[in-house]
Amino acid sequence: MQRKGFTLIELLVVIAIIAILAAILFPVFAQARTKARQASDLSNQKQMALAVLMYVDDYDQVMCSAGMYAADTYYYTWQYSIHPYIKNNQLFRSPQYAFRWTDADFPTWAWALMAGTITVNTGSGYYMDVSYGINNTDDWAWQNTCGGILQGWLDGSNGFGHGGPASPPWKPTGVASIALPAETVLLTNAKFPDLWAASDHDILVNGALPCGFTPVGYFSWDSTDPNVIGAFNGQINVAYCDGHVKSRRIFASCPNEWTVQDDAAVDPLPQCRK
Repeated sequence: MQRKGFTLIELLVVIAIIAILAAILFPVFAQARTKARQASDLSNQKQMALAVLMYVDDYDQVMCSAGMYAADTYYYTWQYSIHPYIKNNQLFRSPQYAFRWTDADFPTWAWALMAGTITVNTGSGYYMDVSYGINNTDDWAWQNTCGGILQGWLDGSNGFGHGGPASPPWKPTGVASIALPAETVLLTNAKFPDLWAASDHDILVNGALPCGFTPVGYFSWDSTDPNVIGAFNGQINVAYCDGHVKSRRIFASCPNEWTVQDDAAVDPLPQCRK
């Protein structure tokens, strides 16, 4: 009995079916991989947040600084402060992304790259990979020059806005002054280790944070691609001052979440007033 092979048309049909299945399944696999990395990233932030709380217990209920100058004139980031409680530099790098800062990229900060626990000396220079930033929002972030209702906002407490839990670096915040720890951001995905200025070195976009903050581009400084900005299928991970962590949709935070006071009643964004 003579065997009959596949015809060309039959082979083309099989190839087409395989291509269709691949087009359907590959994005699903990619999303599943991103979800797994997101879970690992959440675990990193959880351990870092708990390390901050252990630091607080050891240092008279005072938060660690976003950064500090030492006698050697170097600038030590918050990772340096909590490293004794973690002892694992891998936790400071997200499984999904990292921004590599070198002294060539940021020559005026070359001295900053020489200190801390996440820096690497290549012999010809230094670099650090950054995946997370601590909330170091300065008071003046509420009244910067981008205009609108946020400019010159005053809440009646003798100052324009309020700083975050790790702000300013030279005067860390006592935990007793954090009115709503479970609603106050401590750490989040970022491309700079402390989040304090209205610049492209920080996180999210104008309106999601005190006026003037601009997007994170994980592989491009100023990317506007939401899939890139969000890192995890349009989401970011956030750790709060009480130690809990969760994933959130990008562009969904309110300015009052970045201050140690309970500012919800006077938050200038209507959707944030509850």
